[in-house]
Amino acid sequence: MSKRLVLEVPDVAQVVLASAAARSGRSAEELASEWLTAAALRVRDDPLEAFIGAFNSDVADAAAEHDRYLADGLEGELLSLTAPAPKGGHCRGRRS
Repeated sequence: MSKRLVLEVPDVAQVVLASAAARSGRSAEELASEWLTAAALRVRDDPLEAFIGAFNSDVADAAAEHDRYLADGLEGELLSLTAPAPKGGHCRGRRS
């Protein structure tokens, strides 16, 4: 079942949406519905939702920004694994 929803969006959102719709050959409304549904499902199916509020932290935006914090940590880990090994030594996770 679907419901009708009327939205006012910032100009930048409308420009990006119209451009993506034109490239895909679909209507802006169809694409907006798809994007909104995908975002809603990510929120609904967030695997860390059960942990929100379970731990004390000094990070005020941890609930809202946990995906970004995880991505930043993963990026740092990946960079450390792919960094060139020091001369005569080994880098963790990589053999020289």
